[in-house]
Amino acid sequence: MALILAATSASREHEAGAAHAHGPPTASTRTHSMLTMLWDAGGRNYTAAATWDIDENGDDELLVLQDDDVVVIFDADGGPQRSVLLGQTARSLDVAKQRNPPAMILGSRRYGQRSVAAYDRAGDDVWYYPLPRGYDVAACAVADIDGDGVEETIAAQSDMGLSCLDADGRLRWELPLPGLIASLAVGDIDGDGRPEILVAGHDTPVTVVSWQGHALRTWDIWASACYVAAADLDGDGRAEIAVKTATFREPENAFVAGVDSSGQFIWRRPVPGLVRALARPLTAVDINGDGVREWAAVGSDGSVHLIGKNGELLGRQNVGEPVIGVYPMRTRAGAAEWLVAVSPTSAKCLQFRGGAGR
Repeated sequence: MALILAATSASREHEAGAAHAHGPPTASTRTHSMLTMLWDAGGRNYTAAATWDIDENGDDELLVLQDDDVVVIFDADGGPQRSVLLGQTARSLDVAKQRNPPAMILGSRRYGQRSVAAYDRAGDDVWYYPLPRGYDVAACAVADIDGDGVEETIAAQSDMGLSCLDADGRLRWELPLPGLIASLAVGDIDGDGRPEILVAGHDTPVTVVSWQGHALRTWDIWASACYVAAADLDGDGRAEIAVKTATFREPENAFVAGVDSSGQFIWRRPVPGLVRALARPLTAVDINGDGVREWAAVGSDGSVHLIGKNGELLGRQNVGEPVIGVYPMRTRAGAAEWLVAVSPTSAKCLQFRGGAGR
């Protein structure tokens, strides 16, 4: 079963109605439409999301953080199931799926105190951990970083650094980091069997952190803001890395790039980006069910870009409004994953063109 982790306050359930920007040449382009929209779940003030098979029927549900204090749960057909009212203001959302039972993890603020909290599927408190006073939790990631079969929670407080908590919400370690953090990712980037933690932010280098909480090295990615993702796209045991930049001026010069474990660019592709609050602008998804995942990246013009491991553009879809995050969704319909693009007022589910619907 899974546990939902969030940075929030108390809750109750209710009914729902490195390298510099002049790296290698831009990767080659093969532009064709790959995506079609399955459904659109409208709403208001969406700020973050996660996917989880909350009812254990084989289909992921979509969990969307709305108005900073409500988690709305949609089924795999885009229909609202219910909502969970949080007793605190939340900024980030993830799910501890290996926990028994699973839980939502939220980065939140309760009575003015920044915190990380876990809630079960009904919205009841599981644990709560207060963080040092400072800015809100910019990102949370749930992963088994020490290989013991139990997931830890890594919380990035924008102006303070990282806090690592065990499955019961107890502090394992803290690491102060400079600058304003915008995102973090977890993956075994060097193939040694232990995952690293990648931290990126505003006008600050990307920092590589060990699973024990030691800063190992930094990469200079020159941009006003930088977001990072890590995923084993091809199943070889080593996570690929991608970064997405954003700029205050000339957003057309922003890009997504593949980066190796030393911080050097492998490929680079233009994707427009403005500096604003983004939840997850970069993720990995097996959109066509071939066993190899692709990168999905969002542009500030409402575009969703599908990019292959080597930087090739596989497809692009404009969803008509700025997107704050993209999330893979697994269903019983087949091996292909769906991709949900979440904007402040809607969640649009995209499918590989020609894939099996429901």
